[in-house]
This record gives sequence, C-alpha cells and structure tokens, in this order.
Amino acid sequence: PIESRLITRAEMAAMTVRALGTGTPGGAGSLNFADRGQIPAWAKPYIASAVEKGIMHGRAGSLFAPNAHATRAEAVAVILSVLEQR
Repeated sequence: PIESRLITRAEMAAMTVRALGTGTPGGAGSLNFADRGQIPAWAKPYIASAVEKGIMHGRAGSLFAPNAHATRAEAVAVILSVLEQR
C-alpha cells in the first residue's frame, strides 16, 4: 500500500521546503554533489533550497543520494532543523 511506502531523500526535501512555506524554491545553483546528475529535475529546486537553508546535507563522498530511502535519523535531523527555522 502507498501509505507504507518508503520516502526518498528527494521527496523529503520537497515536502520539507513546501511545509516551510517560504515560497517557490530557487534554482539549483548549490547542487555541488557528485551525484547531481541523478537528482530528478522536479526535485532540484527543492533540494537546493533545503541545502541552502541548512535543513539537509549530503552523505559521505560528496553525495546527496536523492533516490536513496531516507533514514529515521535523517528524518529527525530534518524535523529539528525545521523547528529551529521557525
């Protein structure tokens, strides 16, 4: 079922930026990750915004891992970052 599906890091970035309600995310200028070519086009502005705001960070090896499943620890870190932004 869809309600038990795992979330990707790209999806988590998009949902987080939308939830902050800071308007339309900017460009993808800050995407200096080694795997930036794997980031879906729709997710690039959201990931760039999440990184610029310090809400999300890359993983080891200069990777963002946009299609990897988000871990519980990453989700908690994102939630705490959002709470600090408010």
